[in-house]
Amino acid sequence: GPGWMEEKEGRHFVGKAGELLRIVVKSLNIQDYYFTTTVMCRSCTQSFEDDGTPKTRKLNGGRVVPELRDSPPSAAQIEACLPRLHEEIYLVDPIVIVGVGAVAASVVAGHKVNLDQHGEPMTIEVPGRNLQPKLTAKKGLWGRKVNGVFSLPVQPNMVKYTMIPSMHPAYVLRKISDKSRESPMSNFIEDIRKAARIYEKH
Repeated sequence: GPGWMEEKEGRHFVGKAGELLRIVVKSLNIQDYYFTTTVMCRSCTQSFEDDGTPKTRKLNGGRVVPELRDSPPSAAQIEACLPRLHEEIYLVDPIVIVGVGAVAASVVAGHKVNLDQHGEPMTIEVPGRNLQPKLTAKKGLWGRKVNGVFSLPVQPNMVKYTMIPSMHPAYVLRKISDKSRESPMSNFIEDIRKAARIYEKH
């Protein structure tokens, strides 16, 4: 989710992690890309002193406000934003999605994604715009009568996309001193490169 810098600037990935992501995208000569987040609003909590006193700060006008720190989005926040994320994916209609970070990859995939799977393309499904008929659960029929009213159950038409899970650039930055061949930075760049190859094939 967005942090205080994203909230201030009004766009996605503007901090150091975003800068790294943009550098990698530019270095791989990727022209067509779109950034988004699993939740649109900043998730934050009150900061406290060691003695438990709430931290505050003064604004330019002298007004005192609580000091907040960024926190990961809660499950409730992710669930509330999921229809918006699905609609955004459907409207953008990407050829390939890169889920950066275990949380984002898991949310987009609809199931837990372990980052041991980074760089491995997987098929995900997102609800489309249209509905399709659905058989009833009990009798396997196309129609049913409930309280004397006949209905034809429907379900969302699912649209398939390719997703590549990868590490979050903030994690890559924390491991920047690792210069090994299998370092987070090397793996992150290779994951983005794989996504670019999939895009170029279409």
